[in-house]
Amino acid sequence: MKGIVLYCSQTGFTERYAQWIAKELGFDCAPAGKQKAAALSLYDAVVFGSWVRAGSLVNAAQFARLLLRLPGKKAAVFGVGARPADAVSLAVVEKAFPKERFPSLGRFYFPGGMCYEKMGGLSRKMLQTYAKMLKKQKEPTEETRKILEFLGTSFDCTNREALRPLFDFLKG
Repeated sequence: MKGIVLYCSQTGFTERYAQWIAKELGFDCAPAGKQKAAALSLYDAVVFGSWVRAGSLVNAAQFARLLLRLPGKKAAVFGVGARPADAVSLAVVEKAFPKERFPSLGRFYFPGGMCYEKMGGLSRKMLQTYAKMLKKQKEPTEETRKILEFLGTSFDCTNREALRPLFDFLKG
């Protein structure tokens, strides 16, 4: 199967997953950008990955418009963020690519991390504002305390084994 992995990455976690996918499946790999449907129609499979910012998948709308011009294409999308993989994190990907509109699309979420050293100023500022808001809670929950703890430092939770369901989807 001939395929391509397109990705948007701010701090490198999404790019790492994209490269792992491409290497495992023998796909091409490129930053998402100005790809045209005609060029992507030459591939049997198209994978799009992006990072999560404030509960949204960055550049998802652009890829969704492109995907609508590739009917019948084997396709998958994945989001990468600081949250662990759970129903809440997967819901971000599902919101960007609703099942009603994209019924055969594979949807995945992979844990990434945070790298303040590579993060843009706006993203850092948003996280600092979020942390300040959480710190103002008079009786913080256990989850709030955990969030504040991980907001304070860079970390990496990427895991190559997390990709297994995506590989199974694309090979199946």
